[in-house]
Amino acid sequence: MSSKRKHDKGTSYWSCSTQSNHTTTPKCRPGKEPCRNLTLTDREVRLFCRHIRKNRHVAVADLVTWARQSFGKTISEASTRRYIKRCGCAFYKARRKPFLTSSNKRRRVAWAKSYLSWTPSQWEKVLWTDESIFKVSYGNIGRKVIRKKDEANNPSCYKRVVLKASSVMVWGCLAANGVGNLHFCTSAINAPDYIRVLEVHLRPSVQRLFGRKRYLFQQDNSRPHTVKIKTWLRTKHVPVLDWLAARPDLSRIFGEFLREI
Repeated sequence: MSSKRKHDKGTSYWSCSTQSNHTTTPKCRPGKEPCRNLTLTDREVRLFCRHIRKNRHVAVADLVTWARQSFGKTISEASTRRYIKRCGCAFYKARRKPFLTSSNKRRRVAWAKSYLSWTPSQWEKVLWTDESIFKVSYGNIGRKVIRKKDEANNPSCYKRVVLKASSVMVWGCLAANGVGNLHFCTSAINAPDYIRVLEVHLRPSVQRLFGRKRYLFQQDNSRPHTVKIKTWLRTKHVPVLDWLAARPDLSRIFGEFLREI
């Protein structure tokens, strides 16, 4: 009897292991809901993963339609989301990047190569300037609130918002050894306003940060920085650092720094 039981155990174990190696049923974890048989085969899953890599901005509804037409199988939206997760992907908020043409890319590479040999002491001579807009928030500005399940309608748990929040534009400058003047703009800034800001704040900032040392003035290519500004800088003998269009990388860092101060 004992030898027969051992033989039965071995046979059942061999049949289960063989069956698990030849089916596409995923492994189930104890205590979880029963596993579901996969609608798509391994080859179809690979095609599915290849399709979402080529079409990263496709909506789930369009992806369901494509899968039904391509594989000839009834696939629900929930199953489609599971296949996306099985491919190692998920839905994330896309990062915003400026659109760059081939000409912009070539100029960026040329600009980077021209300043590749600069030393840290040379970059310390740059006076970085920028304008940033800050929205004035009212009331509770936290994205989340700590509450119980039945306290959704508690007034203290609401997020107070306004239809059009007021904002303020700030101009500032900084260098490696400190920060310069900060100017609050009362309205949208144009070329004459920008010249007045530079006349009031540029020279004191340069004297405080650099003294009589040489420096380079940096500004982005926004709309107020027109030919009038370049002519004014040339007449004032202000050395300017070459800056490319559609280059917001350092400007974003500058904006975050202004938020801290």
